[in-house]
Amino acid sequence: MRRVEVLCANCHSHLGHVFEGEGYGTPTDLRYCINSISMRLVPDEG
Repeated sequence: MRRVEVLCANCHSHLGHVFEGEGYGTPTDLRYCINSISMRLVPDEG
């Protein structure tokens, strides 16, 4: 397993990690673990 740190492109703060090589049956075999404090959820209009 390899873990890659995800950083903000603007301020370089830590946002979470991307894990690869864990054996998931997806096309990329990647798992994203992003800190919820770094996400801004905006409802769809409609």
